[in-house]
Amino acid sequence: MLRFRPFLWTLLWAPATIALLASAQTYAQEPTEAVDPCAGRGFSTLEMAAREMERAAVELDVPAFESAWTQVQADLPCVPSVLTPRQAATIHKAYALGAFTNKQLDETRWSYTAMLDVLPNYELPDSLAPGSTHPLDRLLDDARTADSGVPRAVELPRGTSLYLDGKAQAQRPSNRAAIAQVYTDDGALLWAGYVYPNSTFPPPNMPTPPKSDQERVARISFVSAGALAGLAVGTGIGTAYLVQQRRDSADQIRLGAGPTSLDELNRYDQQATRSNLLIVTAQTSAVLALGLTGFGLVVLW
Repeated sequence: MLRFRPFLWTLLWAPATIALLASAQTYAQEPTEAVDPCAGRGFSTLEMAAREMERAAVELDVPAFESAWTQVQADLPCVPSVLTPRQAATIHKAYALGAFTNKQLDETRWSYTAMLDVLPNYELPDSLAPGSTHPLDRLLDDARTADSGVPRAVELPRGTSLYLDGKAQAQRPSNRAAIAQVYTDDGALLWAGYVYPNSTFPPPNMPTPPKSDQERVARISFVSAGALAGLAVGTGIGTAYLVQQRRDSADQIRLGAGPTSLDELNRYDQQATRSNLLIVTAQTSAVLALGLTGFGLVVLW
Protein backbone atom coordinates (compact mmCIF):
# COMPACT_ATOMS: atom_id res chain seq x y z
CA MET A 1 0.00 0.00 0.00
CA LEU A 2 1.29 3.49 -0.88
CA ARG A 3 2.08 5.75 2.07
CA PHE A 4 1.93 9.37 0.94
CA ARG A 5 0.44 10.90 4.06
CA PRO A 6 3.72 11.97 5.83
CA PHE A 7 5.13 13.26 2.56
CA LEU A 8 1.94 15.21 1.84
CA TRP A 9 1.85 16.82 5.28
CA THR A 10 5.52 17.82 4.89
CA LEU A 11 4.73 19.56 1.62
CA LEU A 12 1.69 21.28 3.09
CA TRP A 13 3.65 22.64 6.06
CA ALA A 14 6.74 23.68 4.04
CA PRO A 15 5.45 27.15 2.94
CA ALA A 16 4.40 28.10 6.46
CA THR A 17 7.72 26.93 7.89
CA ILE A 18 9.79 28.83 5.33
CA ALA A 19 7.68 31.97 5.69
CA LEU A 20 8.02 31.80 9.49
CA LEU A 21 11.80 31.50 9.21
CA ALA A 22 11.91 34.44 6.79
CA SER A 23 9.83 36.55 9.15
CA ALA A 24 12.05 35.66 12.09
CA GLN A 25 15.18 36.54 10.15
CA THR A 26 13.68 39.81 8.90
CA TYR A 27 12.56 41.04 12.28
CA ALA A 28 15.52 39.72 14.27
CA GLN A 29 16.95 42.27 16.64
CA GLU A 30 20.07 44.06 15.56
CA PRO A 31 23.19 43.74 17.70
CA THR A 32 23.78 46.42 20.30
CA GLU A 33 25.11 49.58 18.68
CA ALA A 34 28.46 51.06 19.60
CA VAL A 35 28.86 54.44 21.29
CA ASP A 36 27.54 57.24 19.07
CA PRO A 37 30.56 59.07 17.58
CA CYS A 38 28.38 62.15 17.08
CA ALA A 39 27.46 62.54 20.73
CA GLY A 40 27.83 66.20 21.68
CA ARG A 41 28.42 67.25 18.08
CA GLY A 42 26.22 69.13 15.67
CA PHE A 43 26.02 72.36 13.73
CA SER A 44 26.72 74.49 16.80
CA THR A 45 30.12 72.87 17.37
CA LEU A 46 30.83 73.00 13.64
CA GLU A 47 30.01 76.72 13.51
CA MET A 48 32.32 77.46 16.44
CA ALA A 49 35.11 75.51 14.74
CA ALA A 50 34.53 77.46 11.50
CA ARG A 51 34.94 80.74 13.38
CA GLU A 52 38.08 79.41 15.01
CA MET A 53 39.44 78.58 11.54
CA GLU A 54 39.07 82.22 10.44
CA ARG A 55 40.61 83.54 13.64
CA ALA A 56 43.56 81.15 13.41
CA ALA A 57 44.04 82.00 9.72
CA VAL A 58 44.19 85.72 10.48
CA GLU A 59 46.64 85.19 13.33
CA LEU A 60 48.65 82.56 11.42
CA ASP A 61 48.07 80.08 14.24
CA VAL A 62 48.70 76.89 12.27
CA PRO A 63 48.06 74.31 15.06
CA ALA A 64 44.78 75.97 16.04
CA PHE A 65 43.74 76.21 12.39
CA GLU A 66 44.44 72.53 11.71
CA SER A 67 42.59 71.48 14.85
CA ALA A 68 39.52 73.57 13.96
CA TRP A 69 39.59 72.40 10.33
CA THR A 70 39.67 68.79 11.48
CA GLN A 71 36.71 69.41 13.77
CA VAL A 72 34.65 71.00 10.99
CA GLN A 73 35.13 67.92 8.81
CA ALA A 74 34.34 65.58 11.70
CA ASP A 75 31.20 67.52 12.72
CA LEU A 76 29.65 67.71 9.24
CA PRO A 77 28.27 64.12 9.26
CA CYS A 78 26.85 64.82 12.74
CA VAL A 79 24.38 67.54 11.71
CA PRO A 80 21.14 65.52 11.97
CA SER A 81 18.62 67.96 10.50
CA VAL A 82 18.33 69.29 6.96
CA LEU A 83 20.59 72.32 6.60
CA THR A 84 19.29 75.83 6.19
CA PRO A 85 20.80 77.97 3.40
CA ARG A 86 22.74 80.02 5.96
CA GLN A 87 24.15 76.92 7.59
CA ALA A 88 25.21 75.59 4.20
CA ALA A 89 26.94 78.88 3.41
CA THR A 90 28.86 78.73 6.71
CA ILE A 91 30.11 75.25 5.90
CA HIS A 92 31.10 76.20 2.35
CA LYS A 93 33.14 79.13 3.63
CA ALA A 94 34.98 76.87 6.05
CA TYR A 95 35.68 74.28 3.37
CA ALA A 96 36.92 76.95 0.96
CA LEU A 97 39.41 78.17 3.55
CA GLY A 98 40.46 74.63 4.44
CA ALA A 99 41.03 73.70 0.79
CA PHE A 100 42.98 76.92 0.15
CA THR A 101 45.43 76.20 2.95
CA ASN A 102 46.06 72.78 1.36
CA LYS A 103 46.66 74.45 -2.04
CA GLN A 104 43.54 72.87 -3.50
CA LEU A 105 42.56 75.81 -5.66
CA ASP A 106 39.82 74.10 -7.70
CA GLU A 107 38.16 72.90 -4.51
CA THR A 108 38.38 76.42 -3.06
CA ARG A 109 36.67 77.91 -6.12
CA TRP A 110 33.97 75.23 -6.11
CA SER A 111 33.21 75.93 -2.44
CA TYR A 112 32.99 79.68 -3.04
CA THR A 113 30.69 79.09 -6.02
CA ALA A 114 28.33 77.14 -3.76
CA MET A 115 28.51 79.78 -1.02
CA LEU A 116 27.66 82.58 -3.47
CA ASP A 117 24.36 80.88 -4.27
CA VAL A 118 23.27 81.92 -0.77
CA LEU A 119 25.44 85.00 -0.20
CA PRO A 120 25.86 86.58 -3.65
CA ASN A 121 27.28 89.83 -2.23
CA TYR A 122 29.83 88.20 0.07
CA GLU A 123 33.22 89.91 0.31
CA LEU A 124 36.30 88.58 2.08
CA PRO A 125 37.29 90.56 5.18
CA ASP A 126 40.54 92.51 4.84
CA SER A 127 41.94 90.76 7.89
CA LEU A 128 41.66 87.41 6.09
CA ALA A 129 42.63 88.52 2.56
CA PRO A 130 44.53 91.82 2.77
CA GLY A 131 44.88 93.74 -0.49
CA SER A 132 42.84 93.46 -3.66
CA THR A 133 45.20 90.94 -5.27
CA HIS A 134 45.11 88.28 -2.59
CA PRO A 135 44.74 84.76 -4.08
CA LEU A 136 41.55 84.21 -2.11
CA ASP A 137 40.04 87.34 -3.71
CA ARG A 138 40.94 86.06 -7.18
CA LEU A 139 39.37 82.68 -6.48
CA LEU A 140 36.22 84.36 -5.17
CA ASP A 141 36.04 86.47 -8.33
CA ASP A 142 36.45 83.34 -10.45
CA ALA A 143 33.58 81.78 -8.54
CA ARG A 144 31.34 84.76 -9.32
CA THR A 145 31.79 84.24 -13.04
CA ALA A 146 31.64 80.44 -13.03
CA ASP A 147 29.21 78.89 -15.51
CA SER A 148 26.21 76.98 -14.30
CA GLY A 149 27.44 73.62 -15.58
CA VAL A 150 25.33 70.59 -16.51
CA PRO A 151 23.56 68.78 -13.63
CA ARG A 152 24.38 65.10 -13.19
CA ALA A 153 21.85 62.42 -12.37
CA VAL A 154 22.26 60.67 -9.02
CA GLU A 155 21.34 57.03 -8.45
CA LEU A 156 20.66 56.46 -4.77
CA PRO A 157 19.52 53.22 -3.12
CA ARG A 158 15.81 52.60 -2.90
CA GLY A 159 14.23 54.09 0.21
CA THR A 160 16.49 57.17 0.43
CA SER A 161 16.18 60.87 -0.36
CA LEU A 162 18.93 63.32 -1.28
CA TYR A 163 19.30 66.88 0.01
CA LEU A 164 21.99 69.17 -1.36
CA ASP A 165 22.68 72.32 0.66
CA GLY A 166 19.32 71.81 2.38
CA LYS A 167 17.23 71.33 -0.79
CA ALA A 168 15.71 68.07 -2.04
CA GLN A 169 17.44 67.15 -5.30
CA ALA A 170 17.55 64.34 -7.84
CA GLN A 171 20.69 65.70 -9.55
CA ARG A 172 24.06 67.02 -8.41
CA PRO A 173 25.84 70.13 -9.74
CA SER A 174 28.89 69.77 -11.97
CA ASN A 175 30.43 73.20 -11.40
CA ARG A 176 30.42 73.65 -7.62
CA ALA A 177 30.66 71.85 -4.32
CA ALA A 178 27.62 70.63 -2.42
CA ILE A 179 26.82 69.41 1.08
CA ALA A 180 25.02 66.12 0.59
CA GLN A 181 22.64 64.67 3.17
CA VAL A 182 21.04 61.31 2.44
CA TYR A 183 17.97 60.40 4.51
CA THR A 184 16.01 57.17 4.76
CA ASP A 185 12.25 57.14 4.20
CA ASP A 186 11.65 57.24 7.96
CA GLY A 187 13.65 60.48 8.27
CA ALA A 188 16.90 59.10 9.69
CA LEU A 189 20.18 60.54 8.44
CA LEU A 190 21.99 57.77 6.55
CA TRP A 191 25.03 59.68 5.28
CA ALA A 192 26.31 63.24 5.08
CA GLY A 193 29.42 64.63 3.49
CA TYR A 194 31.03 67.25 1.33
CA VAL A 195 30.89 66.54 -2.39
CA TYR A 196 33.01 68.16 -5.10
CA PRO A 197 32.28 67.87 -8.83
CA ASN A 198 35.06 65.29 -9.11
CA SER A 199 33.90 63.29 -6.07
CA THR A 200 32.43 59.82 -6.42
CA PHE A 201 28.80 59.98 -5.41
CA PRO A 202 27.16 58.06 -3.90
CA PRO A 203 30.38 57.24 -2.05
CA PRO A 204 31.51 53.63 -1.66
CA ASN A 205 31.35 53.91 2.14
CA MET A 206 27.72 54.99 2.29
CA PRO A 207 25.79 52.52 4.50
CA THR A 208 23.07 50.38 3.01
CA PRO A 209 19.67 51.75 4.01
CA PRO A 210 17.61 49.50 6.30
CA LYS A 211 14.83 47.62 4.57
CA SER A 212 11.53 49.45 4.68
CA ASP A 213 8.32 47.85 5.89
CA GLN A 214 7.26 47.52 2.26
CA GLU A 215 10.42 45.63 1.36
CA ARG A 216 10.04 43.33 4.35
CA VAL A 217 6.43 42.52 3.44
CA ALA A 218 7.42 41.96 -0.19
CA ARG A 219 10.26 39.68 0.86
CA ILE A 220 7.96 37.52 2.97
CA SER A 221 5.48 37.42 0.07
CA PHE A 222 8.15 36.30 -2.40
CA VAL A 223 9.55 33.66 -0.03
CA SER A 224 6.07 32.30 0.63
CA ALA A 225 5.29 32.36 -3.09
CA GLY A 226 8.45 30.39 -3.79
CA ALA A 227 7.53 27.81 -1.17
CA LEU A 228 4.02 27.48 -2.59
CA ALA A 229 5.40 27.14 -6.10
CA GLY A 230 7.64 24.32 -4.84
CA LEU A 231 4.60 22.72 -3.22
CA ALA A 232 2.68 22.98 -6.49
CA VAL A 233 5.50 21.29 -8.39
CA GLY A 234 5.89 18.57 -5.75
CA THR A 235 2.19 17.79 -5.60
CA GLY A 236 2.04 17.84 -9.40
CA ILE A 237 4.72 15.18 -9.55
CA GLY A 238 2.91 13.18 -6.85
CA THR A 239 -0.36 13.48 -8.78
CA ALA A 240 1.25 12.19 -11.95
CA TYR A 241 2.64 9.23 -10.02
CA LEU A 242 -0.70 8.39 -8.40
CA VAL A 243 -2.55 8.71 -11.68
CA GLN A 244 -0.18 6.23 -13.25
CA GLN A 245 -0.61 3.86 -10.26
CA ARG A 246 -4.36 4.17 -10.57
CA ARG A 247 -4.20 3.26 -14.24
CA ASP A 248 -2.13 0.20 -13.41
CA SER A 249 -4.65 -0.82 -10.74
CA ALA A 250 -7.52 -0.32 -13.17
CA ASP A 251 -5.78 -2.54 -15.72
CA GLN A 252 -5.27 -5.25 -13.10
CA ILE A 253 -8.91 -5.07 -12.08
CA ARG A 254 -10.13 -5.13 -15.66
CA LEU A 255 -7.75 -7.80 -16.94
CA GLY A 256 -7.50 -9.94 -13.79
CA ALA A 257 -8.18 -13.63 -14.15
CA GLY A 258 -10.26 -13.90 -11.00
CA PRO A 259 -12.66 -11.66 -9.10
CA THR A 260 -11.24 -8.45 -7.67
CA SER A 261 -10.46 -8.59 -3.98
CA LEU A 262 -11.81 -6.05 -1.49
CA ASP A 263 -8.24 -4.87 -0.74
CA GLU A 264 -7.61 -4.09 -4.38
CA LEU A 265 -10.85 -2.14 -4.64
CA ASN A 266 -10.01 -0.17 -1.48
CA ARG A 267 -6.54 0.60 -2.80
CA TYR A 268 -8.03 1.82 -6.08
CA ASP A 269 -10.42 4.13 -4.19
CA GLN A 270 -7.59 5.44 -1.98
CA GLN A 271 -5.49 6.21 -5.04
CA ALA A 272 -8.39 8.16 -6.53
CA THR A 273 -8.93 10.12 -3.32
CA ARG A 274 -5.24 10.95 -2.92
CA SER A 275 -4.78 11.97 -6.53
CA ASN A 276 -7.79 14.29 -6.31
CA LEU A 277 -6.43 15.79 -3.10
CA LEU A 278 -3.03 16.37 -4.69
CA ILE A 279 -4.62 17.94 -7.77
CA VAL A 280 -6.56 20.40 -5.61
CA THR A 281 -3.44 21.11 -3.52
CA ALA A 282 -1.32 21.73 -6.62
CA GLN A 283 -3.88 24.05 -8.18
CA THR A 284 -4.45 25.96 -4.95
CA SER A 285 -0.70 26.33 -4.32
CA ALA A 286 -0.11 27.60 -7.85
CA VAL A 287 -2.88 30.18 -7.54
CA LEU A 288 -1.63 31.34 -4.14
CA ALA A 289 1.96 31.54 -5.42
CA LEU A 290 0.88 33.76 -8.30
CA GLY A 291 -1.22 35.88 -5.97
CA LEU A 292 1.59 36.38 -3.45
CA THR A 293 4.04 37.22 -6.24
CA GLY A 294 1.67 39.83 -7.60
CA PHE A 295 1.07 41.21 -4.11
CA GLY A 296 4.82 41.53 -3.51
CA LEU A 297 5.30 43.37 -6.80
CA VAL A 298 2.45 45.76 -6.01
CA VAL A 299 3.91 46.49 -2.57
CA LEU A 300 7.34 47.28 -4.06
CA TRP A 301 5.80 49.38 -6.80
